[in-house]
Amino acid sequence: KSRLGDEAKEMIDTIRNLAKLTGLPEARSFTLHTDLGTVSIFLEGDCCLTVNHDSGNFEPGVKEKLILIARSIHKLTE
Repeated sequence: KSRLGDEAKEMIDTIRNLAKLTGLPEARSFTLHTDLGTVSIFLEGDCCLTVNHDSGNFEPGVKEKLILIARSIHKLTE
């Protein structure tokens, strides 16, 4: 398993820049499909929640729960 550690801030900035470049500057959740797997990223303030998963789709309601978790983590850091 890998940890984001110091690279987390750079990753968050890069994802936000990608959102701006695609015309979606307010986007806060993303799913990236790669040849090695799928990762979903949920941004809230300076917090970032990442989820590695096997399939590209969440069961109904899971994405919404992860968004709420990211918001809760952000509130804990305020």
